[in-house]
Amino acid sequence: MIVTVDGHDATDGSIDVDVTVLTRLIVVWVRRPETAAMDGGILESAGPGDTPQIDAFLAADLPPVLQAGVSTVLTVRLAREELDDLPDRRDAQMPLRIRPDLPLMVKLWRDNLRVAPGTRDVLELACPAPGDVTTGEFHVVGEVPGEAVATITVRQGNNAFPHSALVLTVTVTSGPVPAGLPPSIGTAPVEQLDPRLGDLPVLAVGEDLVAGTATLTFDLSLPDGFHRTYSGLSLVDKRGYLARLYDRLEELWDLHKDAPTHDGRRRAFDTALGHYGSELADDLLPEALRDDLAARWTLLDGLAVVTTETDIPWELLTVEVDSGPGPERLFLGEKGLTRWFCGGVHPGALSPLRDRRWVLCPDDYPIGLQLPHLTSERNYLRTELGARDIVPGSADVLGNLLFERKVDLLHFGGHGDIDSDNGLPKLLLSGFTGQLPPDAGSVYPADRLARDYPHPQDRSSPGPLVVLNACRAGRARTGTDAFAPAFLSGGAGAVLCCLWNVDDESAAEFVHMFYEALRNKKTASEALTIARTAARAMGTPAWLAYTLYAHPFATIDLTVPPEEIP
Repeated sequence: MIVTVDGHDATDGSIDVDVTVLTRLIVVWVRRPETAAMDGGILESAGPGDTPQIDAFLAADLPPVLQAGVSTVLTVRLAREELDDLPDRRDAQMPLRIRPDLPLMVKLWRDNLRVAPGTRDVLELACPAPGDVTTGEFHVVGEVPGEAVATITVRQGNNAFPHSALVLTVTVTSGPVPAGLPPSIGTAPVEQLDPRLGDLPVLAVGEDLVAGTATLTFDLSLPDGFHRTYSGLSLVDKRGYLARLYDRLEELWDLHKDAPTHDGRRRAFDTALGHYGSELADDLLPEALRDDLAARWTLLDGLAVVTTETDIPWELLTVEVDSGPGPERLFLGEKGLTRWFCGGVHPGALSPLRDRRWVLCPDDYPIGLQLPHLTSERNYLRTELGARDIVPGSADVLGNLLFERKVDLLHFGGHGDIDSDNGLPKLLLSGFTGQLPPDAGSVYPADRLARDYPHPQDRSSPGPLVVLNACRAGRARTGTDAFAPAFLSGGAGAVLCCLWNVDDESAAEFVHMFYEALRNKKTASEALTIARTAARAMGTPAWLAYTLYAHPFATIDLTVPPEEIP
């Protein structure tokens, strides 16, 4: 069921705003995206003639444990000098570079949290005078016992990309909060926003997830100065909605995959996909947003989806655009759509070292699961990109490699699946026999990444490029236990993964075209567009099946000196 809600004021519910401020808190990490100027230097001002930027400090705090149903204060503070800890409280803070003449827009996104009735989830913080502190408060309520996550995004001016993101993870308990809980504190290093991002069209998608119901809100910002915020939509039982969505996609491909010609298959599948993309757009996008996307279609090239949501295939949604003779149904994925995950960092350049490039393409799948094109995919990674095999290709070996941070490029090619018990994606590794239950070493589940690839303390170097060329590897029931957000939260610089079932040949061709475009000095967004265009022309379902989380202008140096090619 889908209902319309207001995305800002929290006026529903019956819990009184009896605010209890606890003295123990957890701030897991604070992140500010790094920005280099066009020549690679630090951007010291917003542009010629603009107000120069100044140093500032942003801090946030929240108790580590919340009692369900009790409203608690999440405090955000902004100052020009480093902030002292609050009395009997601990907090984390991070230096910023901001314009003093513009307010900071602070937005709170929630997972298993809601804002108390009558309070807001957006704050506007003015830059304080020297020696002063600007303070804002969110009033949050824990919903269901278990983990809860508050993601705070901060932006300034017309740039729709977040200037910084703070991620706070807490525990919700059904009973009273025990006394004497120790704080847990960690930080992430500073990045700045690439000024080129201000020239991109941006669709910001926020998600609040409570008890299985997802509330989505939207902001559209375009290079010509257009900006609009849209009331949200709620998906009741998001997990069930996503399961039905991906089942439908695979049914559509099964219906058309045996067409006698490539062109016939492409036309039939694209038509069916377009009709379904229109249904999804009606379900997920407010009518006013659909109208604005259609009216401004020519301004959407290089579209970036800035989001805390990682499960919905936004690339697949269609917009009816007036093309002269009549309306034409066009996919958002045709606009070079990439994703910017608010819980990750987004380096503008990656240079994977030769001895830190790894490939795992299992060659011992049992009869019935063998993938004929997997050998050529592995050989391409080895001979053209200089990647080394992960041997043996077991879960522990892969996990240790990630834990020790010895990866600049990780490519997995093989089978992916969704666990029928918990809805989590998993990779089927070497030694997988098809028997149930599988040997633990032959399966790598997405929720293991929290242990093998946790939030790093040192982000001085860009994280790896991760390519998961496996069916369904990009999917999840919801949350950061999916592969893409887990890798990005752990420090990956870019992640490419597949959302639904794709045949072996199409999968191998898609990643080959993506890598070749990168080798030819194309940006991440350009390489994705080239691969999508070529795959569509070939009549395969792969052209919209892949999603990319990356800096749109990122370059990834995959050259290998001839003497280093094995």
